[in-house]
Amino acid sequence: MRKAVIFDIDGTLVDSVDLHAESWREAFSEVGQQVRFLDLRSQIGKGADMLIRSFLGEEEAKQWEKKLAKRQEEIFKKRHFRLVRPFACVPELFRQLRKKRWALVLGTSGKKDAVVRYKKLLQIEGLTDLEISADDVQRSKPHPDIFEFALKKLDGIGTDRILAVGAELYQ
Repeated sequence: MRKAVIFDIDGTLVDSVDLHAESWREAFSEVGQQVRFLDLRSQIGKGADMLIRSFLGEEEAKQWEKKLAKRQEEIFKKRHFRLVRPFACVPELFRQLRKKRWALVLGTSGKKDAVVRYKKLLQIEGLTDLEISADDVQRSKPHPDIFEFALKKLDGIGTDRILAVGAELYQ
């Protein structure tokens, strides 16, 4: 009977949490919002929409959401992505799981283009069965949409045979 594992990317397969937090701090600062690095760090893993709402009121979040999310992404790509490092042995882990016939899924609140960049950085191109990003679902993490989408796509693999591996610890 086949099994599957859903891997988050940021903070799980790559060491990027601090870099994302710094990108968010810079983006918030550009719109006149001073948010502490550690407070931002505790929210990394959430989608941009949810993260922004953790720090701004509903009206402010609506006003700034698109600009902040876009700016954070620009800052991260331009200044910080080159500093992201993969955690050790990820390609080997994926190859071993493939040998054992596990279905390998990437599930992230990031966008599709980020998944492509991370797969290349991790040297796991061609080793995944499915990639799910914020572009595929209506609500980002911590909502369960990414996992529900994976369950539908992994039709035939029971929930008792699917693992989720992630680093989220929201406060």
